[in-house]
Amino acid sequence: MRKQLFFALSLLFATAFSFSGRAQILNIEQFRLDADTSHALLGNVSLGGSFTKQNNSIWQVGLGANAVYLSKKHSYMVLSDYSLLKSDKSDVENEGHVHFRINQWRRKKVSVEYFGQVQFDLGRGLESRQLGGAGVRFLIYNSKNDRLNISGNTTLMYEREIWEGDSTGNIESTLLDNGSLRTNFLKSSTNLTVRAKPFKNVMLELISYYQARPDDFFKPRFISDFSATFQFNKKLGLALNFSSIYDSAPVVDIEKLNYDTSMELVYNF
Repeated sequence: MRKQLFFALSLLFATAFSFSGRAQILNIEQFRLDADTSHALLGNVSLGGSFTKQNNSIWQVGLGANAVYLSKKHSYMVLSDYSLLKSDKSDVENEGHVHFRINQWRRKKVSVEYFGQVQFDLGRGLESRQLGGAGVRFLIYNSKNDRLNISGNTTLMYEREIWEGDSTGNIESTLLDNGSLRTNFLKSSTNLTVRAKPFKNVMLELISYYQARPDDFFKPRFISDFSATFQFNKKLGLALNFSSIYDSAPVVDIEKLNYDTSMELVYNF
């Protein structure tokens, strides 16, 4: 009963950030655990800062809260993040996300996933993004000592976005009464994840996404995320992250390539 109550509170805490979103890349793979683990509630909270080079320089401070519950057959994840930022061209702004994911039959080499996400990123002009979808996750390789894991995922998702700014003409969009631009598209999303544990207290992870409309497959959004996590003990760790996003056909007039670096102090529960 205590674990169920704690998980419910974690869900509530994550949902509190449901109208915000720090990054387009959500590294869910760091919460994949040994298939033998079951009936476990795990997660972390993090506090950190970052520097981003987009159309201008941005400094930000963020708070994250993540939780995963592993049943015998399935897993349930809630990932959330909220941050305040200051750029050299604007006043303080905020961004964030909340992401829900269910992985059915997680012990199998091929499993099914369902997910949903809400997000905004005012620094880039993204007023809101809502998406939902489903797909297949597959295990490519896992060493016996769990020091190397390679997996992939391919999904279809419906994505709705509202952007503030001038249209580039690259993407079909609807002009709203307030001057914002709205898009609604079906997209495919494929990722490859490589996770390595060279030392007992060090975890390295690289995940790359290729997201595109099936009818315009060669104009993708390509996302890569690299993280290095150093555990001081079972509860406390330090995470260094680098993320990059290349959008070959942005909706509004922003840089096609953006990147983000961050350092976070992480408390695991």
